[in-house]
Amino acid sequence: MSDDCAICHRVPMTVGVLCSDCADELIGPVTITPEQIQSYGEANTEAALIDVWGGLHRLPDEIVIGRTIDPPALSIIDSSISRQHARLWRSEEGWRVQDMGSTNRTYVDAGNAVTPLVIKTGQQLRLGYIGFFFVADASSIRPAPGTLRGRTIRVGAETRAPASDTAVVDPVPAVTDLPLAAVELQQPTGGGVGLVVIDGKRLELTLPQYELIVKLVDRMLASAADPVETRGFVRPADLMGVLSLEASKPDEDNIRQLVRRVRRTSARVGIRDLIETRYGLGYRLTITPRLKS
Repeated sequence: MSDDCAICHRVPMTVGVLCSDCADELIGPVTITPEQIQSYGEANTEAALIDVWGGLHRLPDEIVIGRTIDPPALSIIDSSISRQHARLWRSEEGWRVQDMGSTNRTYVDAGNAVTPLVIKTGQQLRLGYIGFFFVADASSIRPAPGTLRGRTIRVGAETRAPASDTAVVDPVPAVTDLPLAAVELQQPTGGGVGLVVIDGKRLELTLPQYELIVKLVDRMLASAADPVETRGFVRPADLMGVLSLEASKPDEDNIRQLVRRVRRTSARVGIRDLIETRYGLGYRLTITPRLKS
């Protein structure tokens, strides 16, 4: 039984059964608590979904994911999730997932699950703003001593419905836009450090980090008239050729590492989840920038 991350298998678990980098991949533009994700019904397979806190949600042969609490179900109380958002089931060809006509769609990595898609271990399942990793066999996965077990929620037959049914059925307030924030950009000087100030909070960034923020700001401003669900996203391929990356042949992993470093820098100054990752769309800011001259 390994103490390594259940997804990348390269570094130790630090967030439940995930490493911090893999957990970062699941961060979305809204903040929810572990109590907003609950399982109803008995799990009878070794498969599981892993949430942003590194919590395991073991699966039955077939499950509906959405705001429903009718078992077997994985209930997610978030305004981006439809009552019956997606169906996940085990078939002769392996595990499959299909969107059930949701408002905000279902993706397996970059694939839109409007028709049934096969989902394999390590792939990301994203429903609305909420992401999970899928693992076909989680039987050997256990949180290592010292990991953040408190961020994992109970699943399966042990889960009990909250005392108030209203708290389950009613969605949280809808996210109708990305919050406005004052942004000031100061290009890197001779020392190579660029300065980004967001609502008075200063981020000192390396040249490629600064270029990433500028690119995301430009895209958000240029797409201001687009629907909020798709506004401001930049695909990794569009970033590789315009950022001053050290790699001779930049790839998506270089972009992911760069995004993670910017997230950590922004978190240190009190700006949590500055950049959202959405498979199939890319990266975007979780704010609407108002540039200061």
